[in-house]
Amino acid sequence: MEPLVNFFLRSITLIFQLVFMACFLFLYIKTKSNGVILIWITLLIGKILHWLTFRLYLNVFSNNSRIGSISPIELFSIANHIIGWLILLLSSCGIIIIYNEWKQGKFQNTLPIDKPGIDLR
Repeated sequence: MEPLVNFFLRSITLIFQLVFMACFLFLYIKTKSNGVILIWITLLIGKILHWLTFRLYLNVFSNNSRIGSISPIELFSIANHIIGWLILLLSSCGIIIIYNEWKQGKFQNTLPIDKPGIDLR
């Protein structure tokens, strides 16, 4: 029963990650914000790097070999921590860019005030 639960949780996690990435892409299309696209690209590349390090770990672990005096699990852990910190650093840069764009008025509503129609005030 455990493999079925593990498969279900991994599937749900992957679906939520894809929806999250799609929301970032939609937000970029609507705002044309450089910060949003930086965060989107960072998350996408980070996900790919996590996948590659996991595949490398499985390859090294299956061969039962060591790289120097470092075991495969230690190498995998170090690589994932480095990737995680890089994702946080680049995402923080994206947030700073978004904040600067917001301060410059890039995200203001540009609808004309005198437009006839329903007043939603």
